[in-house]
Amino acid sequence: MTQAAGMDLQEATDSTLAKAVTRFVVPVLLTIIGTVLGWMVSDVRGNQAQQQQELSALTVKLERVDSKVELMNSKVDNGLIWRISELERRLQHVESAARTP
Repeated sequence: MTQAAGMDLQEATDSTLAKAVTRFVVPVLLTIIGTVLGWMVSDVRGNQAQQQQELSALTVKLERVDSKVELMNSKVDNGLIWRISELERRLQHVESAARTP
């Protein structure tokens, strides 16, 4: 029985269909798989490049917003300093008016 199984295996190995599959179908399948994987890798790299460009654009916009916020803060600070100095001046004026008879 072992010899019969061995003979069947030998016949299957020697069959022309098995030879055709190993010589033609397997290389074609490997080529197709390699091509599909290449497309996928190319697509992923393209997406990464696009995301990098978008990130760079967002970084530039964020820097602009940051500089505008700093400018607004300095303007608000200057306005508050001016307002406080005006209030101090008015308070001194009221205090000096209250002291004089």
